[in-house]
Amino acid sequence: MMRVSNDVNFVDFESRQIKSLSLKRDFSPNPTPDISLSVGNKIFAVLRGAKPLSAITALQDASRTPGVAVLEVNKDCDSFSWKSNNIAPMQDDRTTTLNNGQVVPASEPHGLQVVILDTPRKTQVR
Repeated sequence: MMRVSNDVNFVDFESRQIKSLSLKRDFSPNPTPDISLSVGNKIFAVLRGAKPLSAITALQDASRTPGVAVLEVNKDCDSFSWKSNNIAPMQDDRTTTLNNGQVVPASEPHGLQVVILDTPRKTQVR
């Protein structure tokens, strides 16, 4: 994950090639990924807020969508899909002011923990 360029990099270790794909979407034009975790065919990525609290604090953008994105890695393992319903927004009532004077949500996630729950399958009785 590349924070400034908003790219997801797939590395082919055999060919030593890197394929970069953009994370930008109409519903998230500047996602600014931070930390990510791969579980199975899913990538969980934390998305930064409009006003970063650390690391590259000058790059402020009101169009950011703070929260967690869930990307689905395709079978070819060198591409992914990401739909608008696969983002868990992180916002509350707190606000902050950008350098340009614009008031935006203060949400700025910086961590990620994914817990996989093993749910028993329902058995149908006939």
